[in-house]
Amino acid sequence: AMALLPKSKERRARKEAEACLAQEKVNARLREERLVFLCLDNFVLGDHYLTLTYRSKAEGGGDEPEAAQVRADFERWKRRVRSIYKREGVPMKYVSVLERIGGGGRPHGHVLLPELSHAALKEVIAAWPHGRVKVETYQGELEDAKKLMAYFVKEGVDKETGSGRGRRRRSLVRGGRGRGRGS
Repeated sequence: AMALLPKSKERRARKEAEACLAQEKVNARLREERLVFLCLDNFVLGDHYLTLTYRSKAEGGGDEPEAAQVRADFERWKRRVRSIYKREGVPMKYVSVLERIGGGGRPHGHVLLPELSHAALKEVIAAWPHGRVKVETYQGELEDAKKLMAYFVKEGVDKETGSGRGRRRRSLVRGGRGRGRGS
């Protein structure tokens, strides 16, 4: 006679305990490696690396914004930028991270975006009304990707605010199917 299979499997309960320090280090290293490969597969020399900061009180800014407000401002900015890329006919791929949104300094975001014309880049900068936008050129090599993505994950992930967790566009090429755009 054949044994009957149970109708449903028991689901394992979620772990309640925090990950140990060693596991957190492993997770950070794996997160960084995944981002490095995404970077190499999707971005090339000349792409834009932006840092978006809020104005300080000395620069005429108000109080430090709450975490939810920082996330909302950043998402609003990405929607505006997406429309600029669409108008320019360039697919908007990005890797981004928000830092210090839970306090401990001025909140800011880092974003790696495909290259745009000078005029369109000015529009991207103007789309961030909350402070300063610093634009740097991504160099496109392995060491550049490693340094940049290490910086993206350096803060670790704040469980409450999500600060330090890298975000990426779903349309990014994964798995080494090419180097950069158009591959």
